[in-house]
Amino acid sequence: MHLNDPWNEASASPAPNGLGEPLSIKEVAKLLGFSPWSVRNVLIRQGLPHLRTGASGKLVFYREQVTRWVLQNQLRGGRK
Repeated sequence: MHLNDPWNEASASPAPNGLGEPLSIKEVAKLLGFSPWSVRNVLIRQGLPHLRTGASGKLVFYREQVTRWVLQNQLRGGRK
């Protein structure tokens, strides 16, 4: 694995594409102050950006996308 590969969890630098580092659902939950259940069953349904990878359907989030989504939703007063 290449050090700048965004899938390499050991990489300390953000992905060069502006998405930021990849995060697991547990890391996103901790970042936002929600449970992993709430991220999966509430925030994703409200539009939280994510990717499903491979046959396992593992969820991957990118820090900068998550941050932008939260800020946009705060400015709009949240989703209904």
